[in-house]
Amino acid sequence: MEAEYRLTLNDLGDFSPSPEYNHIVGNVDYTLPPHDLALVIIRLTRFRSGDIFISLSIDAVADGPSAFHFVREWAALARGETLETVPFLDRKVLGAVAAVMAVGRCLLSSTGRGCSAAFSPHEIKFI
Repeated sequence: MEAEYRLTLNDLGDFSPSPEYNHIVGNVDYTLPPHDLALVIIRLTRFRSGDIFISLSIDAVADGPSAFHFVREWAALARGETLETVPFLDRKVLGAVAAVMAVGRCLLSSTGRGCSAAFSPHEIKFI
């Protein structure tokens, strides 16, 4: 979410809870069902003075090291540096991982005899 705010960053003072502070940080509506809640909420607020305020809310489902890595990589990009870990966005590899795991389970079963697997992009069937 991106927003512009009529105040300056100095108007927030020491960032103590206040209506203005709560407005730019935002809050999560925990009365919603869990499946309707976002896992990550990022709010970028631009102030009249040109300053920016970034608020990051991460659900407990996300682990701490991943959250820290995300913020560290984001900061590196903001400084014009290259990413330590380049995102890999090809979801097709998930099917290959599932296939390898299925074969592994088959081979680890009692004797592994008679194990063969047929793979398709959508499912794995043992024959």
